[in-house]
Amino acid sequence: MNKFRKLTKSIEIGSASSIDGDQSAFQLLVISLKEDTTTLSRQFVRNTVAGSIFVPRALRWILLNLSGLVIETPKIREDCKFNNSFVTIGKQTSINRACYFEGSGTISIGERSNIGPGCYFLTSTHKRQLGIGLDHPFSEPIVVGDRVWIGARSTILPGTVIGDDCVVGAGSVVKGKLEPGKAYGGVPAVELKSKSASSKFQTKKN
Repeated sequence: MNKFRKLTKSIEIGSASSIDGDQSAFQLLVISLKEDTTTLSRQFVRNTVAGSIFVPRALRWILLNLSGLVIETPKIREDCKFNNSFVTIGKQTSINRACYFEGSGTISIGERSNIGPGCYFLTSTHKRQLGIGLDHPFSEPIVVGDRVWIGARSTILPGTVIGDDCVVGAGSVVKGKLEPGKAYGGVPAVELKSKSASSKFQTKKN
């Protein structure tokens, strides 16, 4: 708040005095405007233009890559929000409509995976200290392997690693490391055991 007051005061009187180390109020304004303009232009291309239902998937693919993302598949449906500049999506992977990619941590999705509609990939988090509250936010990467199937409206939390050939049930909240080739589901997501295998075990036991 004090920095903001100094900034506005220096603008009013036309001062170029330093309020943040070596940077003057005018320099801070220029830097801020450049950053905001870059962010707004990228968000406009990625989300407003490319996210439109009226944009063909092939054109959406081109626009997303031009905005700085690394997308190797044209199978990206409408209404997806890329509020993250570090997203990589592999070949033949399908991203259904209205998925959300957040934060500044890397999000890497492998090849031939299927992401259901309305899935959230969140890389931002906080550490909480008793008596203090939340620290400044920081990011942790998300890694999704090859041939993964994530059900609709699942939430993938910061630092999650999903192994190859995993299945994640719809509506799951996923955190941690998921072993390759296994099925997970729930809030929080846990490994789902096969009912057939369980019934066979019960029969032998009896």
